[in-house]
Amino acid sequence: MKVYIQKFKRFCLIFAARIAGAGALFAANLLIARELGFENLATYAVFVSLVSIGAVVLSSGFPAVAPIFVTEYSTLDKPGYIKGFAKKALGQGAKLCVLLTAIFICIWSLNLDSALFVQIDVVIAIILAICASALLNLNGSVLVGMKKQVAALLPETFIRPVVFLTFLSAFLWFGNSKEIDAVLWLITGSLLVTCGIIALRDRKLHKSIISEKSCSEEKRWKSAAYPWMGISLLWDFMIDLVILLVSIMASSIELAILHICFRYRVLAGFGMRTIHTLMMPEITQDCVEKDKQKLQSNIFLLNSVSLVYSLAVLLAFTLFGSYALAIFSPEAASSVPVLLLVSSTMIFRAALGPGPLLLAIHGLHKYTLLSSIVGLTLGAAFILATYDNLGIISAAIGYTGANLIISASLWILAKRKTGIDTSIFGGMLQRLKSGRKSPVPMADDQAKSIYP
Repeated sequence: MKVYIQKFKRFCLIFAARIAGAGALFAANLLIARELGFENLATYAVFVSLVSIGAVVLSSGFPAVAPIFVTEYSTLDKPGYIKGFAKKALGQGAKLCVLLTAIFICIWSLNLDSALFVQIDVVIAIILAICASALLNLNGSVLVGMKKQVAALLPETFIRPVVFLTFLSAFLWFGNSKEIDAVLWLITGSLLVTCGIIALRDRKLHKSIISEKSCSEEKRWKSAAYPWMGISLLWDFMIDLVILLVSIMASSIELAILHICFRYRVLAGFGMRTIHTLMMPEITQDCVEKDKQKLQSNIFLLNSVSLVYSLAVLLAFTLFGSYALAIFSPEAASSVPVLLLVSSTMIFRAALGPGPLLLAIHGLHKYTLLSSIVGLTLGAAFILATYDNLGIISAAIGYTGANLIISASLWILAKRKTGIDTSIFGGMLQRLKSGRKSPVPMADDQAKSIYP
């Protein structure tokens, strides 16, 4: 009981920070929409999506797998491997950053007219924002693996949004001009300030890691991280990819409304992310210790809490969605079906469980990548084929359908490849069968695949 109380306390703290940070981003979006217009809100949405996707590419998937490896090394008391992992991730990011900068210099040297210089100014902001975001992601992922979830999530979920809202409010209040380019630089500035804050806050931890002798499992890290770069793009940042795809066809108003619906979806998803972040180290540790019954119990707990939360969110959006959207504009108020569709993805993600995590722990990343490619390709094809007739509702259907295909595929693959049913129904069945039996260790042929 004490363990559950501690988890609940951490959940409440992290969730409160996420809600406060999301509230700050919500206020920032509202300020941009009302003070600068929907066209500039659409520009802001595209900029944020480019930075999010660029950060995933720059970090080469290392933050996505960091919690798994760091949890393992912490459990087995191998701090040298944590240093080696961080060193490799930073080195990989630095190489790609140099490549990105070189590409930018080549473009700049070939185009010197004043009209393009403004675009180059924005490109500089994008590059700096991508680098800062990649650093924040890596630092947070390592801390999650060390079971320091609160410290891991505060910078990105609370500090950065509050800093950005502060900068934006001051700019709109005191600024002589109201150009969107300046707002984009404020995003970059908030990311850089947040990096400075965590560098000061975590300096003792960083020093302790640096003092260790570096050890390496580079081949294993690369084989896990590189596929997860694609997985993160297609799975975790599907919203950003959909925004970029729709930006080719949609008007500024349509794109802004879709962005608002997705922002509410992200806001609602913070609770789900918090639950998963709290349980991810526990599930990973259960796999490392080969405790199948405890693993199944923790998955059932994760799915149950996630499903209850998801249903509550969908009910809230059904009742109050039109009011929430009308805050931005009367045009947005009619987009409740879009909001409900994109939010329904949480329901089947919760019901089908953490298939990607189980496959990742067992080194079966390629199945997650392939499922993500198939799901997103089908979703994108639907959007391209139907957008002219359906408008942004086609984007919502394509996004939701892609999520359903991927979630169902990963549930089936995880069950077949690892022997673990990650769905909430599997957890119910396991509880009925096992009752109060003692923990049953994993079979050797399943457990050894944790160490590919």
